[in-house]
Amino acid sequence: MWRSFVGEQTFVSEYFRSRSDEEQTSGSKTPPPTASNSEDGRSHSTSDLEKRLAESSINDENVLKPVAFEYKPRERKIDLSKQHIMTSASMFDKNAHSDRPAPEMPSTVGIEYPRAASWSSSTVEEILRDSIGRQVFRCFLFQSLAEENLLFVEAIEELEKDKDGKHIRDGIKDLLNNYGSYINLSSKAMAMLKEAAEAEHPNPKALEVAHKEISKLLENDQFPRFRRSAIYIEYLEQLLPKSYAERWSHSFEALLGNQVGRHHFRQYLFSVHAEENLRFWEAVVEYRALKDKSAAMQNMGKTIYNQYLREGAHNEIFLPFGVRQGVEKLLKEKEVDQHLFDNAIKHVEQLLKNDPYVRFLQSKEYNDLLAKLK
Repeated sequence: MWRSFVGEQTFVSEYFRSRSDEEQTSGSKTPPPTASNSEDGRSHSTSDLEKRLAESSINDENVLKPVAFEYKPRERKIDLSKQHIMTSASMFDKNAHSDRPAPEMPSTVGIEYPRAASWSSSTVEEILRDSIGRQVFRCFLFQSLAEENLLFVEAIEELEKDKDGKHIRDGIKDLLNNYGSYINLSSKAMAMLKEAAEAEHPNPKALEVAHKEISKLLENDQFPRFRRSAIYIEYLEQLLPKSYAERWSHSFEALLGNQVGRHHFRQYLFSVHAEENLRFWEAVVEYRALKDKSAAMQNMGKTIYNQYLREGAHNEIFLPFGVRQGVEKLLKEKEVDQHLFDNAIKHVEQLLKNDPYVRFLQSKEYNDLLAKLK
């Protein structure tokens, strides 16, 4: 089953670990004040306000009384056009915004679903070569208050094409003035840029090091979040042919292999408090995409075990004792490769395919999606 995905994607390389916590807000009622009454029915109080009220003989019905109320949180939808980029020294200072307009989401006209779906299994370099993919990614970064990283990379790419020393020096000064307070460069890279900004013949290595660091940040931090972001899923959903979604009712593999399908399946599982199995499945997808037998694979294998397989883990999934013990043994012996979770995945896929998958096909989540697709 694992290698037999059908549909527009062949193998999923992203890990959807994100999960929204339920907002819990409780109202509080203000209890009415109590008074200690004397024999003549008049309240004793040391408050000047109460003395003045008593002297004025204000009737009870004219006195403002405390009103109990309950705060009900309102669902907040992000309006991309009203989001702004920070211009203060702190990227997360919400009191300081620039007037840079929000980038517009590209139209879906002329864009085929497979093209947009391929971005989820691409790299940052690949998506930036696609003009539409670049714009969707830019909108995500703007919404996430991180567009400066992409603007910085684009500015460096232009400078790297320039051969005039003065132009390069002035360009580096502009980089530092415009983005120095927001980008997360190492002290070494920042020092190299500052030195190049003052040199008669700027060292090209300064641009190369800074470019590499911010590109790595985009690749490892922001791009994984883009893959599972609402803005990307919504764009894909607008392009999704109805025939793709109808295929899910006949093929469990097609459902799991489809970005939009897996998103809605996850939403359904979350509503019935059973999303851990799918999250584990997605974690293993990312694990298998790593270089075989690498240190990164070893570390991620331990992370997955601690998060989903370890007894008492917060997101513990149900596995036969022998399967769990087998994974633990291989981790201890550092015999870690792409097959570490094979038996666990087979068991989880069978669990998902039985009751949850059947119920999802009957759910409002799935049928509402079908109704709005063309």
